[in-house]
Amino acid sequence: MDGNDIGDGITLRAEQAGDAAFVDALTRGQLGEGLGGLMDGPLLEMQLKSRAATLAHRFPDLGREVAWMGDAPVGSLLTTPLGGTLHVVEIIIAPAWRRQGLARRMLEAVIRRATADGRDVTAMIYVSNTASLALFSTCGFSLERADGEAQTTARLRTRRN
Repeated sequence: MDGNDIGDGITLRAEQAGDAAFVDALTRGQLGEGLGGLMDGPLLEMQLKSRAATLAHRFPDLGREVAWMGDAPVGSLLTTPLGGTLHVVEIIIAPAWRRQGLARRMLEAVIRRATADGRDVTAMIYVSNTASLALFSTCGFSLERADGEAQTTARLRTRRN
C-alpha cells in the first residue's frame, strides 16, 4: 500500500475509490453522534448532503486522506490550503481506534507538511469538542475564541519571520 508512514504503524495516504464505504460509515457515525445517536433516517441524510455541499463550496482544493493501521482503515483527514495556511478541516478516528494517539500522529503529519511548505496550520474547533481542543493544545497550537463564538481558532505558527 502506497502512503506516508507517520509512525506507530500508521500509514496516511490519499483517499481512493475503494475507501468510499469506510469513509462514508465514519462520516455517518460522526454526524450521528453529533445528532444524539441518530444513525439513520431523513435528518441524517439531510446533514450528509449539507456537509458535502458545504465542503465542496468552502474548500474546493480539499485534500482527502485515509489513515491505515496495517490492513485496517482507522481514520480520515481533510485538509486544504486556506489563506496561506494549511487548514485542518476534519480529523475523524474510527470509534474502535480512538484514544490511541492516531489523531495526534495525523496532526503531526500535517504540521510536518505545513512546515516543509512554509505554511502555518489552522483549524476551527467547536468549543464543545474538548477532545479536539486538548489535542491541538497538546500539539502546540494557540487557541483563540472571541466572546460568544461557537468555535475556537487553533493556529500553529511554523514560519519564522
